[in-house]
Amino acid sequence: MATLRDLREKAGLKPEEAAYKLGVALSTLRNWEVGRSRPTMHPEQFIKTLEIYQCSLETFARATEETYKGDRK
Repeated sequence: MATLRDLREKAGLKPEEAAYKLGVALSTLRNWEVGRSRPTMHPEQFIKTLEIYQCSLETFARATEETYKGDRK
């Protein structure tokens, strides 16, 4: 299963690039990727995120769950 970091890397983005494109702080992106917090966004932001990460909502949701679960093991 893919994690949020895997999705970002598959999209060919460095953390700084992804944070900028998503309009979030780099620390926020890092917190998402290590499972410290879950992405919370307005619907428009989710659409933009899916476009940037080039994935479906289902793939993004599964990656979020996998990331969060991985931090809790």
